[in-house]
Amino acid sequence: MTIKTTIKGAICASLLLGSLAVQGEQAGATTLPPVNPFLAAGPYPITHVDAVASGFTRIPGIVADKSRVLDSDEIQFKPLGFANAFGYLYSGPYPDGRYAIWAGGADRIVKLDAGSLEVMSSYALREGPLVSEAEVERFYDDVDALVAKAEQNPDLIQAVFDEIGATMSPALQKGSGAIYKIVSSANELFITTRDKETGKIQLKVYGDSRAGDITSAIELKRTFTLPDREGVPAQPMGMSMTFDGWIISVTNDGRIFVVSNDFSQSHMLTLPEAEEDDGHSEEWMGGVIRNSVAVDDQGGIYVVAREFLHRVQWTGEKLSLDESDGAWSVPYRSGENGSGTTPTPVGWGEDNDHLVVILDGVDGVNIYWRDAIPDDWQGLDGHPRRLAGTLPLTFGEGTPEKPRIEAHPVAHGYGFFWPNDTPANEAPWQGSFNKQLFANYSGVMFDRHAVFGGVKYQWNPEARKLEIAWLTPLSLAPTLCSPNINGMLYCMGRRGGQYSLEVLDWGSGGPVFHYLLGKSFRYNAAASPNRMLENYIEFSSTGNGILRIEPKR
Repeated sequence: MTIKTTIKGAICASLLLGSLAVQGEQAGATTLPPVNPFLAAGPYPITHVDAVASGFTRIPGIVADKSRVLDSDEIQFKPLGFANAFGYLYSGPYPDGRYAIWAGGADRIVKLDAGSLEVMSSYALREGPLVSEAEVERFYDDVDALVAKAEQNPDLIQAVFDEIGATMSPALQKGSGAIYKIVSSANELFITTRDKETGKIQLKVYGDSRAGDITSAIELKRTFTLPDREGVPAQPMGMSMTFDGWIISVTNDGRIFVVSNDFSQSHMLTLPEAEEDDGHSEEWMGGVIRNSVAVDDQGGIYVVAREFLHRVQWTGEKLSLDESDGAWSVPYRSGENGSGTTPTPVGWGEDNDHLVVILDGVDGVNIYWRDAIPDDWQGLDGHPRRLAGTLPLTFGEGTPEKPRIEAHPVAHGYGFFWPNDTPANEAPWQGSFNKQLFANYSGVMFDRHAVFGGVKYQWNPEARKLEIAWLTPLSLAPTLCSPNINGMLYCMGRRGGQYSLEVLDWGSGGPVFHYLLGKSFRYNAAASPNRMLENYIEFSSTGNGILRIEPKR
């Protein structure tokens, strides 16, 4: 039987477990990454779980003693309109003990009660009627009907891609800045959007009209308009927050901003390669920067651009690329589109190695010294001295030789994990990067386009060497899995023609248990980071709603 817990109780338990893990470091336990005090005191205040973009969950997740098919009352789907559920976030606690879920960015900002998923308030971002729950449900019904026909006649698979691309690509473009957002310690939502009339990028803050009242209306608190680069189009990309409370916003034309919480001060840095931008930033995912950023508690802001990985240093007074301030830049093999991964720091604690991981634009897993390079480090032949290790990306026998990944790894300790998201047979070119992304992510429902495999890499501090810890042959549908404080890894997957929740042992990669959900496209998690409490786990359903799995037995 699953023991129910409140969100507040689960967070308190997680803080205790985190404290024990840190206290046990001398006995070999893993030091946890630092907590940014200026982010909301809830479990998911930022898209990648924390400011360091680890994807690591401190709250114990669902544990089961057997695998089974879930009952219909154990799966809840809450539609939120097209593309409004990408990267939704949790607030800190309200005075009445409840937590809010903040979502939106395409046609609305929406606030829900995290416990019941009841909509507390909605704030329209455009004129006219908003996409209704019925319209979202009808979209999934239409896709499911097309999938059923395509399973009998593979020539109809393209019709499925057309239906998904026609709906999702424009919705994603409207909410392009909304995938990455943050909730501050004041329970205010920070989000960047591009004004459709002026083309200007605006950083906006939404909050409660009555402070401390989860049921109150949403209001726009303040707006900051990012300055333009004359003649260079730009789209909003990633967001984060420094450990002294400044908002970080990056744009795909290669600029980094830090803005004070009250918007009274701002600083901007333009990356050197942005000066040679050839206009690709007109397309959201085609610019100099096309990922979010990671931030550490020493002022390091890790940005992967089209050809360089940068540590941009925030000194508290300026953004710097000067080595004397602690900054650095290193080239990497960028390939055609550059890295698709948000940089991911690994290794925490004063006596541990401090590193940062990216996947390059070809097929290499690269790990770099993120602070000062050790004096006795000799370097790797033919590579910049900052590179600490490199291995080809592989998902094992029978998987693509040259996989291309568009998700950052999830990390805990010195380990980090990717599920494969490159099918053996990719979808035909769909005419745009966005549509192609959705075709590849949705195509996993067909045997011809299925994906298989996942890999955990591990830094060996004694040998100073990057190693493969384990491989899994499971089909883990393209999503961001989550390593957990209880030593397990939670992923959405595919099994026997159905979507499944797959739970693996973080140490060995062995399967622990799985739940079967069903065949509906509603269960496609499409690059969604998961959200979990002790008694449930959630995913974004193709960005259109919240999919909650809550076992009752």
